[in-house]
Amino acid sequence: CKYDVFYNYVKILNLMTLGIDAFFPIIRGATTLNEAMDIKNAQKNMKNTAEQVFRLIDISSLME
Repeated sequence: CKYDVFYNYVKILNLMTLGIDAFFPIIRGATTLNEAMDIKNAQKNMKNTAEQVFRLIDISSLME
């Protein structure tokens, strides 16, 4: 729903005013709660997101 996307965008903007500069999704697509909470899926999702965070940190050093 377009309203949900706009509402979530506004929430993100509000968090940015509190000093949070970046957001990384842990779940990359539509999934059920049970699939998201499955321990193997959760571990894989966290690993993938952590990798993306550290890739960003790594390339940010090239911009200095």
